[in-house]
Parts: sequence; structure tokens; C-alpha cells
Amino acid sequence: MEHYSYVRNMRINEILKNDSITAGITLVDIDESGAYVDFRSTIDDVANHFKIQLDKVVHIQQVHGDDIVEARLGEILTADGLVTNDPDLVIGVKVADCCGIVLYDPVTGARAAVHSGWRGTVKNIAARGVEALVDTYGASPLHIHAGLSPCASQQQYQVGREVFEVLGEWCQPDGSTDEKWLYNNQAAITDQLLGCGLKAENVQRDRSCSITDSRYHSYRRDGEKSGRNFVFIGTMIAGVKGSRNP
Repeated sequence: MEHYSYVRNMRINEILKNDSITAGITLVDIDESGAYVDFRSTIDDVANHFKIQLDKVVHIQQVHGDDIVEARLGEILTADGLVTNDPDLVIGVKVADCCGIVLYDPVTGARAAVHSGWRGTVKNIAARGVEALVDTYGASPLHIHAGLSPCASQQQYQVGREVFEVLGEWCQPDGSTDEKWLYNNQAAITDQLLGCGLKAENVQRDRSCSITDSRYHSYRRDGEKSGRNFVFIGTMIAGVKGSRNP
């Protein structure tokens, strides 16, 4: 799964393999002082990677909701998902333990980038992303491919009763106390996507754990010091893919 592209110090891990798109997650980058590179610099690097203007990398102000909006050039809207069929735009979401989801319909060229922490999963935002592609661009769930980014893994994602009561199907006791469970966000999202009609073979999951893998930002691990990874999707038309080294 690891295919790295280099722009300055930026590294990208591909999360959805398809010859018509580049879909991935930026990895942790450190500046000369040893601090995490800020998110604005990450967006700059993504624009350079695709050889496009900065305002064509569209992201959002995320609020752990379930709103999906159509990407607009140069605008930062409040939502937790973006859709587009504009080949000149790269869309994406920020993550640090939450799961980033990219969706792509090769027939219509429609794409989505969705942010789903446990709150978004309760609201079934993955399904909202699929519905937006279907309703807005005429995509078919049977054609849609999905890529799920690294996120907090079930082995590390300890949750309380608040989560267990709404997502208990994907929780297991953690063994330390009756009031704590281990939650599998990727499994819940996968089931939601399959419930929308996606084919199992069209759902790709990177099972790396953001909490234990230092290539990824983790709010649970680093607290307020945590940066953000950018989970994005763009077309080949938007620019030229960087070189890859297995």
C-alpha cells in the first residue's frame, strides 16, 4: 500500500488505487526547527504536487457533522464532506485519528472527500457522501470506489458508554473496566458503504493505526500539539502524478 511521492519533504501514502486519479493522505512532515509543518504548508505542497494553483485545492471547516457541500473554487465552507466533478479541483479533508474517506465514480468522474470520526459515523456521513454523488452527478453505487484512510484502530481506540450506546455493534470490551470499549471506526464505515450498494471489492482500507504509527497525526497521542494529515483526491487531468517509489 505504501507508495510515496515527494514534493519538498512531503510524503503521500496512496489510499485508493486507480489509474485515473490520485487519492492519498499526506504524511507527517517536520520543519527545520523540528516542529510539525502547519496545515497551510501542506496545502501548498499538495498544489505543487498536482501543479495547480493554490485555490484549486479545496478543503473545509470541519465540525463533526454530516453536511456535504459541492466544492467551490477558493472557498472554505463549513461542512464535513466535499463533492465535485470538476477535473481541475483537488478536494480533501483534515484528519488526526478520524477516518478520511475518498469516493470516486469512474463513469461520471464524480469524487467526494468525507471526514468521519465516530460522531460522523453515527450520522452515517459516508452514506451521505454516496448519496451526494448519486443525486448531484448521477453516479451509481455499483460503480463507486472508496478508499478509507488510516485512523485510530480498534486495538487503540478506547471509548466510553457514549459511543458504545450508539455504535455498540462495532465495539468490544477492552478488558480493563466494564465502562470502556474498543471501537472499530473503519469497520463501521465499511458496513455503511456496503449498505449503500457499494461492492465489497471496490472498498479499499488502509489499516494503519494513526495512534501508533508516527507517520500520521494523532490527537489522542499528541493532544493539542497534534497536526493534521490531509486526505485528498484529484484527477490525472489536474496535474502530473509525482514519481513513486515502492
